[in-house]
Amino acid sequence: MGDRQSQAALLMATVMIALIAIIVFIEPPEEEDETAEEWHELLPDTEAEDVTGLTLAHGGASLSLERRDDGWHLTAPITSAAEDRKVERLLETLTALEVGAVYADADPADFGLSPARVTAALHTRDGEAHTLEIGDDAPVGYQSYVRIDGGVKPARTRLAEAAALKLDDLRSRELVAFARTAVASVAIEGPDLLRVFSRDDHGWWTTVSGLRTRADADALDRLLAAVSELRVEEFGASLAPPGADALRLTLNDGTDRHILLLSPGEDGLRTVAGPLQDGPRLVRTHTLDEQLSQPTWTSPLLLPVRAVTLTDLTFSLGGVTLSATRDDSGWVPAAGESLLSAVKAARVDRTIAAPEPTVATGELRLQEADTRAEALTFHQTTPDGVVTTDAAGGPPFLLPVTEVTRLLTAARSPEGPSTTLGSSAAGSSAAGSSATVGSPADPGRP
Repeated sequence: MGDRQSQAALLMATVMIALIAIIVFIEPPEEEDETAEEWHELLPDTEAEDVTGLTLAHGGASLSLERRDDGWHLTAPITSAAEDRKVERLLETLTALEVGAVYADADPADFGLSPARVTAALHTRDGEAHTLEIGDDAPVGYQSYVRIDGGVKPARTRLAEAAALKLDDLRSRELVAFARTAVASVAIEGPDLLRVFSRDDHGWWTTVSGLRTRADADALDRLLAAVSELRVEEFGASLAPPGADALRLTLNDGTDRHILLLSPGEDGLRTVAGPLQDGPRLVRTHTLDEQLSQPTWTSPLLLPVRAVTLTDLTFSLGGVTLSATRDDSGWVPAAGESLLSAVKAARVDRTIAAPEPTVATGELRLQEADTRAEALTFHQTTPDGVVTTDAAGGPPFLLPVTEVTRLLTAARSPEGPSTTLGSSAAGSSAAGSSATVGSPADPGRP
């Protein structure tokens, strides 16, 4: 009997363990939540890019927008360019909106829909129109209440604030729009001020007001960037238009002339009138003011260099001469590459007065494939450098001793000895100077 009892007890223990395992490790199927919401797209056949018109009404006001080839434009209550990104973001939200089933016997007033917080009317390129009323955001969860075709539905996005965009939210804050690379001329005019710059087909800038000279391309590019980034600080204030003391900026891109008028201001704020605004606006101009206040617009480059289009270069100075040609393998002789690098690195100050040039003693010529050439003529030597004139125009300037040394060293050979500015009776200039450059006895060919 003892064995039978032991077997029975063991069997019962085994059954109990199995039952416990079933209860603990095997989860029962979840009961179906009869209240779970089934979501579906409100406008399944409409994409944001299909919408060509949008009207928003809320707070007793309405505004209308129209899609054009150059972006979105406000058509009411004012005519103005619109903030494309904000309009597109709202359209993407509305056209991708998911909603639940209609609430039966719902009172629209209980959901902020009588009247609606926002009414959005979308017009598509196919001629369809969809009107969506937007009510309150749900007190809990990421939902809102909407009404379309008379029925109140939950929406799977909080819309009450996102769709309540006002006129100042959507009107463009740009003052002027242009392609910076297309600008061919810039004029800066003001009381006792006139600076006019012109850019050629190769992208090099020249000052054409007053004495013609090479202009600082980097400085003008920074100026254009600062102008393109100007934005309205605030709308609504009634501002007097810029007066006779205003600064006038004129940009010509070959197609249009873009004019901005900037009144004197304080703390980086100016009243500005621009072509994309229907009146003067308050604009923060810190960056632009920094660019306008720079002491000089003259280029610090010895010569502008577009290496990929150069075919030949010629150099002669102080008895050192070099003539090089570029082929598929590079410059022949190799000193041409060294000299080109030295020219790109060389810096001069064209605003410092230099002596009147005398007889020519040398030249630097960079020839491009389209027959265009950039050329300098070297004249007499002074203790501070070589008097130089530019074929592009402008007053003579001094090529400093350090830059003379840089060019001579590069022209002699990439590994050649350094040639410095020295004194020799053999190299006297036509003006009677006893200073010469380099070694006249050594032509300096690599």
